[in-house]
Amino acid sequence: MKEWLLHASPQVRRLASEGSRPRLPWAMAIPELKRNPASILLILENLNDDLSEVVRRSVANNLNDIAKDNPQVVFEIAKK
Repeated sequence: MKEWLLHASPQVRRLASEGSRPRLPWAMAIPELKRNPASILLILENLNDDLSEVVRRSVANNLNDIAKDNPQVVFEIAKK
């Protein structure tokens, strides 16, 4: 997924965020990411200011998922 962060297509960059969501709306939740979202944060930090709105919305949805189980993590990201 790290390779997708720099892809020319916003849909591929979005896939990096959507594919790492802990609470996928269209698939099973990923328990390890719900417990510890640390491995997702690098992806989200790199896509947070993406030029594409669909990518930024995906990052927001991912952060919303993380906030349900780890609100403090999202608070720290918001402070930055």
